[in-house]
Amino acid sequence: MSNRNPIFQEAQKVRLSEAEHAAMRSKLIAFIKTHPVRDMAPRRPLWQRSPFYLFNVKPQFVMPFILAFVILFAVGGGASFAAENSLPGEMLYPVKVNINEEVHAAFAFSQEAKIEWEAERAARRLNEAEQLAQRGEFDAEVFAQIEQRFAVHAERVRFRIEAMGSRGETGVAAQWSSHFEVSLQAHERILSRLAGEETSDLLVSVRENKETASSQREELEEGIAENPQVQAAAEGRLGAIENKIAEARKFLERQSGRLGEGVTADAQARLQVAEDAIAEGKTKMDAGEFAEAFRLFQKAHRIAQEAQLLAAAMVRLDLDIDLGSDQEEAEEEGEEQDDADESKEESGDENEAQDLRFETNGNAHLRFEIGR
Repeated sequence: MSNRNPIFQEAQKVRLSEAEHAAMRSKLIAFIKTHPVRDMAPRRPLWQRSPFYLFNVKPQFVMPFILAFVILFAVGGGASFAAENSLPGEMLYPVKVNINEEVHAAFAFSQEAKIEWEAERAARRLNEAEQLAQRGEFDAEVFAQIEQRFAVHAERVRFRIEAMGSRGETGVAAQWSSHFEVSLQAHERILSRLAGEETSDLLVSVRENKETASSQREELEEGIAENPQVQAAAEGRLGAIENKIAEARKFLERQSGRLGEGVTADAQARLQVAEDAIAEGKTKMDAGEFAEAFRLFQKAHRIAQEAQLLAAAMVRLDLDIDLGSDQEEAEEEGEEQDDADESKEESGDENEAQDLRFETNGNAHLRFEIGR
């Protein structure tokens, strides 16, 4: 070992010069650049590296919204907003119905939101028809297109309400059916005042869809009695109608100058009819007749909503509409009169039956004598 010590000692004295250090460093850096370390971990897809991944949102749900925003900004915010006031036949109208409204539909997540938006689109088509008719711009082709679009929206509303009712959400489905019915009823009255030959098909379509909505609503209201949540549904409807009446009164106060004293008084009278129905409904609630209370609150809501819709149309279209009559009440009175007539007929038949005499001859033939 002692013979090796001098060797080790000499080896420890060996050092690289500064030039040799620099040369080795440059070669090492060059080697690293030409031989990078390989990443063996799998690369995540782009959508997993986006902020949406933090909320566990799948790409198939993210992409439609990204596309909607891209389209919206591509069209231009100014053009998009300007299109909202466009009418059929105008340059920006396709932007309104094919982009703006479709983007809005993409953000309607719940079934209630989808129903509400399709009902709003149906009302938009009718508003457009009313504005054109008020201007005297009767184009048969344009009105045919409006009627086609309206029919599509109305069918979607009917289908979604029916699906909601089949899932056991009877109370909510009945509410939306009632909303849609009275909206169509108001527009039917408005279009009747503006009726022209070109609007006849649209008016027929509105009337038919209103009757369908009414039948659907009545069927749902009949089924509400079997719903275990009928009391909660009635209480919720009571709160909704009280809010609607307050909203309608505020609207009438704001627009009283444009509506005039007579129209405002008529509208207030209609709201009083709605409040009378509410009082009757509360009596039913106290008696535990929650299904009947729900039906009365529905009726009250329709009366108040129609009064506000017609008043708004009078302001918007500078149109005179009689607010003193109520189509629904007229129909109910007609039904009561029909029942009374049927009762009289049945009573008359009974009296005739009492005077009926049977006489037989030898051949056992029957001869009927009706008392005269």
